[in-house]
Amino acid sequence: MRRVQMVSHSIGNASEMASTAEASAALSTLRRVFVAGGAPSGIGGADWRAAFAPMGILHIMTPPARPLNVTLRGDGCLLYSKEEQVRHSYKAIPVMSEGTVMALFLRQKMTPKLPMALVSDAAAVSFVHARPELADVWDHLLTLDVASATTALKAAQMPIPLSKFWCIWKLAGLLMSPFEHTLYVDADVMVLNPSFASDLLQNSLRLHDMAMPVDTNRPGKGDPTMKSARADTTFAQTRYHAAPSGKQPELMEPPMFARGVPPFCTGIIAYARKTEVRRLLEHAGARLIGQLNRNDATDASIAVRQTEQEMMWFELALGPRSKQPRLLVLPEEYYCPAVAGSRQALVYSEQLAARKSPFWGVVGHTREKGAAKRTLKTKMATITNDRYLSGGSKDCHATHLHLSNYRLKVFNITDCFSGRRAHQVQWAFFRMDRELFCWQRAHRGVLPPCQILGAKKLVYPEGSGSGSGGGSAASRVRRGVWSRGRAGAGRMLREKAVAHCEFVDDRAADTQHT
Repeated sequence: MRRVQMVSHSIGNASEMASTAEASAALSTLRRVFVAGGAPSGIGGADWRAAFAPMGILHIMTPPARPLNVTLRGDGCLLYSKEEQVRHSYKAIPVMSEGTVMALFLRQKMTPKLPMALVSDAAAVSFVHARPELADVWDHLLTLDVASATTALKAAQMPIPLSKFWCIWKLAGLLMSPFEHTLYVDADVMVLNPSFASDLLQNSLRLHDMAMPVDTNRPGKGDPTMKSARADTTFAQTRYHAAPSGKQPELMEPPMFARGVPPFCTGIIAYARKTEVRRLLEHAGARLIGQLNRNDATDASIAVRQTEQEMMWFELALGPRSKQPRLLVLPEEYYCPAVAGSRQALVYSEQLAARKSPFWGVVGHTREKGAAKRTLKTKMATITNDRYLSGGSKDCHATHLHLSNYRLKVFNITDCFSGRRAHQVQWAFFRMDRELFCWQRAHRGVLPPCQILGAKKLVYPEGSGSGSGGGSAASRVRRGVWSRGRAGAGRMLREKAVAHCEFVDDRAADTQHT
């Protein structure tokens, strides 16, 4: 009997594995960074923080760094340049604003009610503590010392680019969860199924240590000798992720994801406090800060996107088998991703606006009507969506929606709330980001203190610090203000609006414009 020949290009054969010394050094550095940020050290049994409850929801939101000592013109201000508006158009809502709205939506929808926790930096945590509009959004507030962790990571001179530091803060935040069983959700995930959280925390984690949805960024590679039936469609093409300057473009759908270990999405993670889970998070972080897996595990000529998501995949696929957590990979309808570059997000917005549950799958006919004979094909042609019969479409448990000004024009999420909750949502959209900006300035001791005046518009300050040689801030103004023409009906208008970004100097009697 002949032995079956092993398939070539198996996972790991073509990858350039990091040395044990490199991996060990990266892991030691990562742990020092975690400790600097206030995450449990993992040394001497300190793997997790003290648990406040058996189950709960976790959000991790660290507002991106922005210049605070800025010179702002009195006629308006804006976060994004014209080029950046195009680049960020599909997720234009600030992370804290979007995360607050999604947390309020989850708290209103969730059955049974579970405690919710937020991990953020010191300024944002103190801001949430102080604002009455945020008093009942989260039950537990945990501070990640991003400034100290950033200093420690920069001092280590690891190859990870600054633009990827947020991935490390996410991993640190996961270790700071105050629950025995945790459901982490990204700030842009809208949970639609009331029992979603309890289902994952009780049922998915009954036999598994972790549960995450399968990621759609994977190639559906079949027989290489056959032409794909989708090859002639507009979106059946190779997609790349923007890489740091001078780096090779990072493939979004690397071939390693089609070799028996499909990728997962870390936008939703249900996990238990297990040694194997902590080890996975730590070793994924070490791979990321050390840039130990820059290339595809089956083809070293292909660069792979560098986030905690890919590094967790590398650790599960290449790390020691006996030390990995038991992972349950959930199907797409558990997060229904709204893929950038497609109309999918607008379709979801339209369905939500019509008070219908979005679904994941394909709508269509197997065969057009018109066949004369009573055959099976003819009978199938009379069914509007026969994909459902084969399990091809499912109602969404949640959706990775990415709110934006244009999508809010289609789906006014404020109409899903009433009373105090509606006020909280409106405040989050219209004032929260600018109020947070002023709070951050005060937290850093930037003078003069800042006060938000004028109309409630979604605008953002931008500019360079006075004396830094960068000049004054741009006075461009974002399109998109909220107008309520009649009670209960809101819509986003695309028009230019003048923002009032005025600074109040407490030492003077009048308002000073800087």
